[in-house]
Amino acid sequence: MKLKLLPILLGVLLLGACGPEEEPLPEDVEGCTDETSLTYNAEANVDDGSCIYAENKQRSLFVKFTGTWCWACGDYGAGVVKSMKETHGDDIVTIEIHKGSDPMNNAIADAWTQHWSHSATPSFIANSTLLSGHPVRPGNEIINAHNLNAPAVLLHNEFTSTGATIAGKAYIQADQDLSGEYSLGIYIIGQDYVYKQIADDGSVHPEWEFDEDSRTYPEYHHEDIMHGEVNNSAFGQTVFSGDVSANTVETIEYSFDHSSEWAPEIDVVLIAWMKEGTTYKFVNAVHYDQE
Repeated sequence: MKLKLLPILLGVLLLGACGPEEEPLPEDVEGCTDETSLTYNAEANVDDGSCIYAENKQRSLFVKFTGTWCWACGDYGAGVVKSMKETHGDDIVTIEIHKGSDPMNNAIADAWTQHWSHSATPSFIANSTLLSGHPVRPGNEIINAHNLNAPAVLLHNEFTSTGATIAGKAYIQADQDLSGEYSLGIYIIGQDYVYKQIADDGSVHPEWEFDEDSRTYPEYHHEDIMHGEVNNSAFGQTVFSGDVSANTVETIEYSFDHSSEWAPEIDVVLIAWMKEGTTYKFVNAVHYDQE
């Protein structure tokens, strides 16, 4: 009886010894594990606290086409921008486009001037709309309506400035399912550039010296000046095309050299556009001050 059982026991032991090897346990991969984050890592299984999030906010864009040779720009135009900033605060991003022979004119300013064909200076854009007549009222209506929308895209920027070089990484995230062609412009904006400005009576900025004889602010402090786009493209580069799922993220790393004498402070503005034929429709924007 015992002899008959011996081969059976040996067979069982041999089968156990030749069985399949156990799968090795997966190694820990650290990274951001939140799919809604800008820095989500699909291969990570251990969250390391590296998640970065975009601000969930819809803003509007307000643009002034101006010139230091334009008296209405120094009074009426300056007053319009001042009023819009006071009314909307962080709900708008403002940019000034200097035309013609101004030292603040550049190729991007010229491209925007051509894109929004207009005759009068100053002229104003609220989001994608060229305003006619006094723009404060219609501009406010357009901005108020736009800012009630749920944002199609979210924007985030991280940058450093060393001497005459500004470098960083810009993020754009689809906040909903999208369809179409979207681009991201990374604009360098100058602040507090002191240069003379023609005006009429100097009443808009009573804090600055105004010369009655020449009708000029000798030391006008220009703000929010379009200085350039990091890839020298008026409406940035394409980031989404076709059908795009919510939470899809694209990043652009950039570096831009500027003259430190041109303006004492350089900021960065991100603007998302949607292309419709040959025109660009404003989507969202954010302004980052230099720290």
